[in-house]
Amino acid sequence: MTLPAHAAGSTWCECSVCGQGFGGVTLFDKHRVGDHGVRDGTANRRRCLTAREMAAKGWHQDGKGLWKDEARATMPFAAVTGGANRGVAAKTQETTPSPAAAAE
Repeated sequence: MTLPAHAAGSTWCECSVCGQGFGGVTLFDKHRVGDHGVRDGTANRRRCLTAREMAAKGWHQDGKGLWKDEARATMPFAAVTGGANRGVAAKTQETTPSPAAAAE
């Protein structure tokens, strides 16, 4: 399957090693396994997951040929980010007046 053309603002990633396309950088990063710097001969060598291994994780290719993880896509934002943006949300709530407060 031919991957879509990169357009301004597109968020998909293409692996220069295996040629697979991914719906985002997180899944792209997860498809690379093994230890950095290990290239040959060991079980921990750095490599790409095979299509069979990705499918076993529940990933699938969409109509554009991009690997997606629907389980991840349907998770709440905080679960996906590990709550990393909690401080940002709290600051936004503290500094942005509510519509009721703005009307006073």
